[in-house]
Amino acid sequence: MSANDGLDLGLEAGGTGEDGDGAVEHLCPECGQGYATKATLGFHRWKVHGVRGSSRKQKKGGGGEGEPRRQREGVSKSRRAQLVSETMRELADLADSLRGRAQVDAATIADTIRRDADRMGDALAGLAERNIFGFLGPIIDALFGAGGPLSLVTAFGPTVRKTMAAHPRREGGDLAALQAEYERLYVDEGPTVANEWAVQNGLEVAGGGSG
Repeated sequence: MSANDGLDLGLEAGGTGEDGDGAVEHLCPECGQGYATKATLGFHRWKVHGVRGSSRKQKKGGGGEGEPRRQREGVSKSRRAQLVSETMRELADLADSLRGRAQVDAATIADTIRRDADRMGDALAGLAERNIFGFLGPIIDALFGAGGPLSLVTAFGPTVRKTMAAHPRREGGDLAALQAEYERLYVDEGPTVANEWAVQNGLEVAGGGSG
């Protein structure tokens, strides 16, 4: 039995070239040494360079495939820890709210929805991917997908908001102030100036405002 019996002879994928007598030569990616077969190249890399398998990054003492796995586990654990801490804080705030101890928050309901929209979407999408809540997927697609009723909000919402911003509603206090200004202009500057000012500010003048 040779020294390289028992090794995985198909693991190495070193470069190939032509040696002096025309035989195919497998080159070691670490030192450039040429070998006639992949088996001998693999044995050389294992004994000399401490490399096992086909990955050129697997060094003796290194993590190999285990290192990325440990890194992924670290990221996953960190994310899970973050989710747990966020959930516990939210539960504590909810408990305070139920007991009437909620802190005053300047954010409106709309502000809170905008802030948490991504997390809401992730939570619903995650539930829809679980077997027990698989029925949520078709419901979400029907409501939010193309042609769904809520898709109209996304499609036409920006236009509606722009239109409303261009024609703001007048509150009671604003109307009273505008009416007082109109009456002042009517007395001081005359009906023509007052009516022009009213039109510029979106006010309707009964009877054309002739005096």
